[in-house]
Amino acid sequence: MIAKKDLISKYLESTAIKFIIVGCISTSCDFIVYRSLLYFFSFINVSKIIGLSIGITVSYILNNFWAFQVRKVSKHSIFSFLILYIFSNGLNVLVNRVVLYFTGLDKNIYIILAFCLAAFVAATINYFGLKYFIFKK
Repeated sequence: MIAKKDLISKYLESTAIKFIIVGCISTSCDFIVYRSLLYFFSFINVSKIIGLSIGITVSYILNNFWAFQVRKVSKHSIFSFLILYIFSNGLNVLVNRVVLYFTGLDKNIYIILAFCLAAFVAATINYFGLKYFIFKK
């Protein structure tokens, strides 16, 4: 019988699980920086851009060195990473808008549904883009 510790260790070695953990960490960094800057300054857009930039940087580093274990930084991988994330964030906004268009803004549940579906679509695109194109071995 496999020990519980071994199962957890094997589970955490999965690239997909690491990708999800990296996503949580980078999103948290984005949010913390964003909220911290808003606390001291009232520049919403500047605060969001800085927070998002920090989150994307953390995502690139952790995905490169830990989740996908490429451990190599190049101008090409940085540029490709940014293009992928610009595309997926655009798609995120589009999916969110389409779901809200068809469901309406009148209920909070639709806003949550739209947000979650859009995030899932963007994360799926990011995962496969990173795994098969940017951080492929």
